[in-house]
Amino acid sequence: MFLIEHQKIVTSWCESAAFTVRRRRSEPRHRALRAARSVPRPAPLPPRLDQRSPLPTVPAALQSSGVQLGPECLAEFEKMKLGGKGGGPRFIIYKISADKKFIEVEYVATAGEGFEELKGKLPDDDCRYVIYDALITTKSGMETSKLVFIAWSDDNAPVKPKMLYASSKDAIKKALSGVQEEFQATERGDLEEAEVNKKAAGSK
Repeated sequence: MFLIEHQKIVTSWCESAAFTVRRRRSEPRHRALRAARSVPRPAPLPPRLDQRSPLPTVPAALQSSGVQLGPECLAEFEKMKLGGKGGGPRFIIYKISADKKFIEVEYVATAGEGFEELKGKLPDDDCRYVIYDALITTKSGMETSKLVFIAWSDDNAPVKPKMLYASSKDAIKKALSGVQEEFQATERGDLEEAEVNKKAAGSK
């Protein structure tokens, strides 16, 4: 009986000692875990450029001038095309309306008016679009006519009209089908009939 009780006491003591050893061994690890939890986490890094949301794009309506082509512009242009050599007006001058909403016809050449009259109709310190019926000579030596687009933008014009006419130019050029060549003039000296005819013929 004594031996059994002694064995129980010894077993209980061993188990207690082993628990104490395990506890002492685990305490450093627990302290390290508690210390790690108490350290503040670093702030998240900003996303890379390729992961960020794309920048907002400017709506198409704000990227262009918004100027529309008036219906009379096409009507007069078609009359000019149907007129043929010597039958229709030699030129049509277009301008942007005062409210900056439309491209409209400013002047249609009358019978007998040519390039000299055209130059006199173009204003100083402003901009205009022109469709001109240029006389050219083909490679075979035949004389014919060909429509050319003239962009008049006087160097002395204010910046805003220049920008408005430049940003609206594609709208009228695309609408006036069949006009392939463009001649740009920024001063009176550029307005030479021979140079315009050369451009209309496709020469550099």
